[in-house]
Amino acid sequence: MARLSTLEIASTSNQAKEASPVNNYQAQKESQKEVRKLMRQIESLETEIEELESQSKDISEQMLETNDAGKLMELQAELDKISHRQEEAMLEWEELSEQV
Repeated sequence: MARLSTLEIASTSNQAKEASPVNNYQAQKESQKEVRKLMRQIESLETEIEELESQSKDISEQMLETNDAGKLMELQAELDKISHRQEEAMLEWEELSEQV
């Protein structure tokens, strides 16, 4: 009876070792897929951050060129929205970068 248990354990162990390379390959493929996905998200965020910086610069220049208080308030509100989104994007970029 004890001999049968030892043989069963050895057989199960051999099966696990045979399946292990396939599992490692699948796990590696999944890991690579996840890294590629994260890299695409990071690149997208970097592009968005650059666009937001450009918009912020344009609005700041418009603010310097106008003397209209109403227009300045509108531009400031828009600049605040852009700055807020830029901060969110930077935090998201930082979180994703730590995962890679």
